[in-house]
Amino acid sequence: MRWFLAALLLPTAVWGQEEHQHHHPAGALGSVNFATSCTPAAQTQFTRAVALLHSFGYEEARKAFTDAAATDAACPMAHWGVAMTWYHPIWAPPTRDESQQGAAAILRAGATPAQTAREQAFIDALALFYKDWQTVDHRTRATAYEKAMAKIHARYPADDEVTIFYALSILGNLDQNDKTHAKQKNAAKLLNAVLPRNLNHPGVVHYIIHSDDYPDLAELALPA
Repeated sequence: MRWFLAALLLPTAVWGQEEHQHHHPAGALGSVNFATSCTPAAQTQFTRAVALLHSFGYEEARKAFTDAAATDAACPMAHWGVAMTWYHPIWAPPTRDESQQGAAAILRAGATPAQTAREQAFIDALALFYKDWQTVDHRTRATAYEKAMAKIHARYPADDEVTIFYALSILGNLDQNDKTHAKQKNAAKLLNAVLPRNLNHPGVVHYIIHSDDYPDLAELALPA
């Protein structure tokens, strides 16, 4: 795996400079375990959508989440997923139109009763990012989302998808003036902790590479 990461570390700076809408053939998405209260058919669609989301396939993920919502009208997490595709934390802040679309999706999620406290927590956290998006700056809302995800992680420390999305919220709210790279190190620590159980996960290695995409942090990616 080390040679794989070493090869991938080279182009990551380019990824951050351009819109990288990835497309993925069926069956090449890796393995994701994100349980919801949705029907089995919708769960299958949701799981594929999350895998696409972690793979930066935002348009494909959005369609898959939308399909899950159509399959199960009582699946709030499908709408949460649509809202996540408009956020894309590591990519670039959402445009005004994207923010409007994401806000509408998270409102639909909130209007669909969640069946578990975990689902409600995910929805409430993302709702903080879209709250007052017309008037509140991106950094303030991203910080609110990150703090909410930290609380979810504290509540569900053994839930790997919670940990992964928490790490993603950190990477989506970096302080570029912090030369200690404290947030990047924290995200890498979280991700490396779940990596042994998620070797085929489409997001873990991807996010580790992004968290350690700095000359003085590159060695942190090697455990993967």
